[in-house]
Amino acid sequence: MAALYTYSYVGILLSTLLWFFLNAREQSTTPIKMLFWSSLGVYSISMFFGDGSSLYKMLIILPRDIAIYVLIALLANKFAARLGSFAVLALALGSVMTFYYFDVLLGTFGSESSELSPDAELIVDLKKDSDPASVEAALEEYRCELIPAFPRLQAARYASFTDNYIINVPDEYADDIDDIIDLLQSDANVDWVERNEIIQLDPDEDEGSEEYEAADYGVNDPDVGKLWGFGRMKMAEFYQTLARLRPRKQARIAILDTGVDAEHPDLKRNYVSSDRNSDRDVVGHGTHCAGIAAAVSNNRIGIASFAPKQGWVEVTSIKVLDDRGTGTDQGIIAGIIRAADEDADIISLSLGGRSDDEKHRAFGEAVEYANDKGAIVVAAAGNSSANARHFAPAGTKGVIAVAAVDNELNRAAFSNSVADLDFGIAAPGVDIYSTYPGDAYKLMSGTSMSAPYVAGLLGIMKALRPALNTADAYKLLQTSGLETDDGEATGRFIQPAALLQKLQ
Repeated sequence: MAALYTYSYVGILLSTLLWFFLNAREQSTTPIKMLFWSSLGVYSISMFFGDGSSLYKMLIILPRDIAIYVLIALLANKFAARLGSFAVLALALGSVMTFYYFDVLLGTFGSESSELSPDAELIVDLKKDSDPASVEAALEEYRCELIPAFPRLQAARYASFTDNYIINVPDEYADDIDDIIDLLQSDANVDWVERNEIIQLDPDEDEGSEEYEAADYGVNDPDVGKLWGFGRMKMAEFYQTLARLRPRKQARIAILDTGVDAEHPDLKRNYVSSDRNSDRDVVGHGTHCAGIAAAVSNNRIGIASFAPKQGWVEVTSIKVLDDRGTGTDQGIIAGIIRAADEDADIISLSLGGRSDDEKHRAFGEAVEYANDKGAIVVAAAGNSSANARHFAPAGTKGVIAVAAVDNELNRAAFSNSVADLDFGIAAPGVDIYSTYPGDAYKLMSGTSMSAPYVAGLLGIMKALRPALNTADAYKLLQTSGLETDDGEATGRFIQPAALLQKLQ
């Protein structure tokens, strides 16, 4: 429905422009009128059936769309007779739609594939000292129950979400979600309410096939030549510089994913178990990410990572996605809290999806909690060729979001843009060779592969400078990074050797 709404509204604006243009030249407008009325019909249907309450549509979406339409119609009427001025107007409108407003329209009703957890559809934050029983009473008609969302906080003094609850909506009231949200938003005891969305690993992350020329980076891992990113990141120079430095601590990188194969020979010596369930990986995604971030280097096996020897980083796994690659906002947020409580220095999230709740308040509070405990949170930008601002957790304030580039440093065709984010950066994300369950290795592509490259580099940074926070870490990544041809969309491409020079 989001796509129908977007394209029909664009059709209305386009046909209006053409209608005034042809009418000023006394040419037939019949085909354009047909386009206008058909677009208006589809727009009306999409408005009626689109997600969201009637109040939201009538007070927010419709007035916004009417105001923009009236402005375009007035400008078109004023300049229709002047070809030059009209061309400038059309070009300006096209540019605004292409580079900014198209994503806004697509995000109006959220993602068509966005689903809610059947066991806990909503996350609600109550005001301080509010009684959850009074909120339950207001929801009595829908038989909803409030359950503490994150009951295992070890450092509650840092948390702004100790008043977070999940709400399970009985199946017979599943179609009343929007009404329940409206009711909660009008409750004086409620700060905010968000959907507890299901997150699924992106299917665009598939195997690559291209072979790359081997190179000597000064480590003895036999497959390191398959890592094209090492050449682009000047890893030989990075290793030489790092050899002259000593870590002040061993940084811990937490991979929040499908689990990690703890027995993989290229991970085992760097791996620290958080629980037995997280030490296995049926899907393979988490193991692949762990190898990028922290594969054991100089062990004459497989590949290498940023740490050429032990003592710099260790990697752990917190399983937040099931054996089908599926999870929920609540489960991932609980994983962030747990990673922070277990003293993770870097939290790596190669997951996410388009979110109906663009403020990402629940994720935001979790990131703030992790930051307060000294952790830096990194997330994949997403694989939808869209604006990462509309995706969670990539679009969450305080997250370093990572776009994917290929071996020519061009933005990967699938990669979301990080142009509208505070902390956007680029890393290798196409044809990435890394560890895989069963003592195996595999080529994969996606921003999921880009994020652990940044996580691994941040691990080295934290080992050298343990007090480093997100803003300062990003400034170092950005100022030492390499400009790309599509730098606005990708951010700068990480340059580890140049970064070490700034960090010393």
